[in-house]
Amino acid sequence: MSGISAEAWFDGACTGNPAPIGIGGVIVYVKHEVLSFWESEGP
Repeated sequence: MSGISAEAWFDGACTGNPAPIGIGGVIVYVKHEVLSFWESEGP
């Protein structure tokens, strides 16, 4: 391993099947670098 440390959070939701959905996440590295993403999709 390279000794990199990070914390990560992810979540998602939908309102039925099939239905609109949403997902997202955040990764925070020890040096306070932040990577975030989100996506939504609907029928």
